[in-house]
Amino acid sequence: NTFLFYLSKKPQSFDIFLFCSAYKYPFKISELDCILASGCLLFQLAEMSVHQTRAYFKKKYGYIVDNPNVGPTLTKSYWECGNSRLFLDLVRELTGKDLSGEDWTDSLKETTEDRITREKKEYDEVILQKATDAQQGEQKEHQDIDLKMTVRFVDGDVLIADSTKSDGGLLGACKEFEDFVASRISSAAASAD
Repeated sequence: NTFLFYLSKKPQSFDIFLFCSAYKYPFKISELDCILASGCLLFQLAEMSVHQTRAYFKKKYGYIVDNPNVGPTLTKSYWECGNSRLFLDLVRELTGKDLSGEDWTDSLKETTEDRITREKKEYDEVILQKATDAQQGEQKEHQDIDLKMTVRFVDGDVLIADSTKSDGGLLGACKEFEDFVASRISSAAASAD
């Protein structure tokens, strides 16, 4: 529906008429009704854009929560421009389609039980994926780093570790040096007692 507010000035009062494409004739509304109608319309547009934006992110990335792409994308697409751009253009440019209520109405078709089940499944999948990513990150940390050079840790004339001779290369040599320092600290603490 298309809404148009028209203000008619009379000598002692203002009349506000609402033209709506769903009705054949315009009808007179009070000033309070006008404020409420425009507020409801803004709420509806915002709700439509939220659902359309969520659907866009879910389709593009598969998830929204803890997604490092969502915040920067929202900032660049919706917030950086402030009020210098038209709201409908912002939604279209981010999601690739004109603002519509389709995603909102789709969400209303789902029963509460189905929604809880679906969201729990999505949550569990993201938790599992994050745990898998963390394990892979730990494995990468334990892989050797090749700096194409030899690194030696020495204390005076004592060779503590050599990256070309240590098990695990550079990381192995770093571990040997870490153990050496820990041993020195505990020896110093024991002799201080």
